[in-house]
Amino acid sequence: MSSVLELGHERRVSYFCFYSDAEPPTDGGRKPRGKGVRKESKAMRETWRIWRGNSGFISIDCGTANDSNVYIENDITYISDAQFIETGVNEDVRIIQNDFLGLYRTVRSFPNGNRNCYKLGSLNKSNKYLIRAHFMYGNYDGKNITPEFDLYMGVNLWRTISFSDETYGGYTIEIIIVASMNFISVCLVNTGHGTPFISALELRPLKNFMYGVVNETQSLRVFFDRYDVGRSNDSNEISYPDDAFDRYWWPKEDASWISSGTLQNVTNKDKATEPPSTVMMTAVRPLNNSDALYYSWTTDDSSLQFHVYMHFAELELLGPNMTREFTVCCGNNSCHNSPIRPEYLVSTTIQNPQPLTGQYDYSCSITKTKTSTLPPILNAIEIFFIWQLPITPTREEDVEAMVDIKATYKMKRNWMGDPCLPEIHKWEGLTCNNNHSDAPAVVSLNLSSAGLKGKIATSLANLKSIQSFDPVTLVDNLKEIQMEKRRYFHSNNLTQKSDVYGFGVVLLEMITGQPPIIRSKTNQEKKNLVDWARPTIAARDIHAALDPRLDGDYDANSLLKIAEIALACTSPTSIERPTMTDIVAVLKDCLGTETPVEISCGLEIGQVETMSGFSSALLPR
Repeated sequence: MSSVLELGHERRVSYFCFYSDAEPPTDGGRKPRGKGVRKESKAMRETWRIWRGNSGFISIDCGTANDSNVYIENDITYISDAQFIETGVNEDVRIIQNDFLGLYRTVRSFPNGNRNCYKLGSLNKSNKYLIRAHFMYGNYDGKNITPEFDLYMGVNLWRTISFSDETYGGYTIEIIIVASMNFISVCLVNTGHGTPFISALELRPLKNFMYGVVNETQSLRVFFDRYDVGRSNDSNEISYPDDAFDRYWWPKEDASWISSGTLQNVTNKDKATEPPSTVMMTAVRPLNNSDALYYSWTTDDSSLQFHVYMHFAELELLGPNMTREFTVCCGNNSCHNSPIRPEYLVSTTIQNPQPLTGQYDYSCSITKTKTSTLPPILNAIEIFFIWQLPITPTREEDVEAMVDIKATYKMKRNWMGDPCLPEIHKWEGLTCNNNHSDAPAVVSLNLSSAGLKGKIATSLANLKSIQSFDPVTLVDNLKEIQMEKRRYFHSNNLTQKSDVYGFGVVLLEMITGQPPIIRSKTNQEKKNLVDWARPTIAARDIHAALDPRLDGDYDANSLLKIAEIALACTSPTSIERPTMTDIVAVLKDCLGTETPVEISCGLEIGQVETMSGFSSALLPR
């Protein structure tokens, strides 16, 4: 006998306009779930703004003053977005403000700048995360006209945000991704159709074995909702703390189903998605025991690739002559490879073996086998579509360096999101090499209009592809970079990953005695050391380029070889630069006939090691 649960158990009474990633159909098909505006008691409303410090949750109430009180519900705390973004304007929602959850009473709008980005940091690279964005227009600007704008996940388009309800404009979307860095940028982009805004932003860590199809180039977006089938439509959604990952599971009933339930907990067997026990405690079966159980949906875009997770658990303790066994097929005969026999109070999750695509109407059928004495069941279902993330973000080292440069100089420029991509939103003053195959890198940095002062940021040394740098008032401090290079060089810290270009500059400094930027004594004109030395060395006039302090005490052929390898290191095209192994070979050939201590070409060498790169200590005489 099974324990029968009176369905309709509610965690709280509420209703809210929830639009997922399913576009409102124009052909009379099934519409996104719409519930209007949540209604809650005053006491519950007072507990709703969020920063969720536990379990790595990030929960942001956008548009809230930085010094305002937080709201807490079910151990989740929402805080202001002030620490996550530097731009935008705080606004109050005007319509039915007293009936909204705190989460939807304010928005942050972005009347200035084409791209404005939230930075969600302190993440674990390569881990999976669920990210949810909420939008409630509520006529915050008094115009009664909802905008349309783009939302980006890093450098890739997440969704174009548009609203069918010009009064409220309620909207919630969700995506599951793998973090490619230790932070994620969520960017709102003005497309010329009104001012972008956002109500709330949430990030939830997932376990890396969950949703196995998700990787750094492929995400999952929720289509409509997750459904807790068998729970009364009058019930509230299931989320945290019942779901440790704070996923929303919405109740779902149908006239062709019979609902059942249990009061006993259901444990997880499969780790594909770990549905919560509360969700698995209800199930449905067909009205007629001999019928199949169907779940159908409609889309306006036949190119979407759907991925379906179905969850099963036996809620009835079966007798010796009772068997529940069924097959599962979705779309055009995409069937699970073997019949399902759900275990008692243990969840089993299956997913379609291949993405479902090429149709407008889809249906999954759950059909009892010939040996089954009981009808098929279904406890819960998740329907996603695959969303490709084809654009590779800027090289991580360059992003970290540019973020540090921005922080060091307290840059007022609108530097947010990825420095190089999308190209139309590239950071001001940057030139990037974007060949669309590898990660873009910063090759030129011009700060001539920034009015910067102070010591040069050592993180500039991490821009490994930099070929041009105009620091203006910071030129006097370029010796910081020079000394940093010398420290790397002297401490045996150079590897094949080291900056070959910068190493070439160091070699030129050592043999010419010149700084990286040479000032004319007459008119203060500045010239790059590489540009100054290249024509002389190319003409093999090594004597004209050498440091006069060497006073002729050198081997000209040896120094010419060093000068030529230095120029090769500073080739404008990175692919033409030698590897550190090549450089070591040339230097050993140059210096091999000299004694280990005194080198007639004006250099001292402690030792030359090949190892993973050049790690010798070369010092000016």
